[in-house]
Amino acid sequence: MFLDNITKTKLFKQTFTYTIINILEKSMPFLIMPILTRVISKDGMGYYTLYQTLFNILIPILTLSIDSAILVNFYKQSKESFPKYFSTGIYFSLAIYLIGLITGITFSESLSKLFGLPTIWIQLTMVIVLLQFFSELRKNLWRVSRQPLQYGYYSVPLTFSKNIIGLIFVFYFGYGWEGIILGHFIGQIIFSIYGIISFIKEGYIQKCVEIDSIKDMIKFGVPISIHRIGAWLSNALNRVLLNSIIGVAATGSYGVGATFGVIITVIGDAISKAYVPFLYEKLKIFNEKTSVQLVKLIYGYYGFYLILTFIMFIVGYYGVGLIFGEKYLDTRAFVFPVILSATINGLYKIHVDFISFTKKTYLIAATTISSGLLNIFIANRLISSHGIIGAAYSAVIIQFLTYIVILYISNKKFKLPWLYFISIK
Repeated sequence: MFLDNITKTKLFKQTFTYTIINILEKSMPFLIMPILTRVISKDGMGYYTLYQTLFNILIPILTLSIDSAILVNFYKQSKESFPKYFSTGIYFSLAIYLIGLITGITFSESLSKLFGLPTIWIQLTMVIVLLQFFSELRKNLWRVSRQPLQYGYYSVPLTFSKNIIGLIFVFYFGYGWEGIILGHFIGQIIFSIYGIISFIKEGYIQKCVEIDSIKDMIKFGVPISIHRIGAWLSNALNRVLLNSIIGVAATGSYGVGATFGVIITVIGDAISKAYVPFLYEKLKIFNEKTSVQLVKLIYGYYGFYLILTFIMFIVGYYGVGLIFGEKYLDTRAFVFPVILSATINGLYKIHVDFISFTKKTYLIAATTISSGLLNIFIANRLISSHGIIGAAYSAVIIQFLTYIVILYISNKKFKLPWLYFISIK
């Protein structure tokens, strides 16, 4: 009876829609990975992993997470005032990006040494960050406005285009890992331009800048960026340390093995895309009834994650050789901790949005940056003593500590009846 009611809800339908879209969107990189691992060397896959690592740290630095502030204010601003807030965010983002780009180019040699990538690819990565800022903002604006089909019509072709173009560069023009990056660059150019044009047509971009809006974006976005930097230090930093301590081939193996964890993350993101709008609506009218509804939903997500973790471990452990080639059989040793880390991160995301709703994002930032700094020490020690396995288990330790702290803080902000069923007569 309860399951029948759940499947008829708008939340379930949107979750199902976003899950299908995310599977279509995210399956492409996973589907081409077995091809890439057979035509690109372990070193090449290591460089590609380092590119992804660099890209992920540049996003919060070059954008200050202004897009997050824009999306949150979609719910809190009127239809008349939101375009002004949106426009201010676009202009402010461009100004911040320009400063970051100049700084990045100035220190590109240092970044090249740190990440082990040629300076030209460091600089190109910075450009891709800006392009993705616009494309992500475009599709997420459709998400928060409850338009999953529009979201899908945009995001799926974007993903397919950039990956197909990348394969063309690899197979027809003889590029290695560099071809994948060029594919991302060209694909993002096409769809970011379309996104900007659609913003103009829909009246979101106006000739105005509001100082109060900029202050709000800084207040909201900077802690989010610090949080993302902390999250990067908690997980992605391990790849940089692997490259520095062991070598680029080890980084390639870790990146390939981590793909099974990425699958869990992808599914978790699909859940989050439908869950967050529903959560925010319930928190606006937070009471005994809505709190019980949220607890039931969270328990359902926990059960789903446990089942998914078991399935992915079986697939990852027994299927890695068949999927990626026998040269990656060594990843079996750390498939479980990589998957477990992704699962814990998914559970963490369920609770962190409670804190985001209160706009007290500094609490999230303080937690993740502390965890990230702790990981510098733990990962360095475990990688030095246990190699790739050490990198995987350091991620598990840090993710678990972060999850516990965020769970505690979120429950302080919103008291949830976790044992509601005991009081039911």
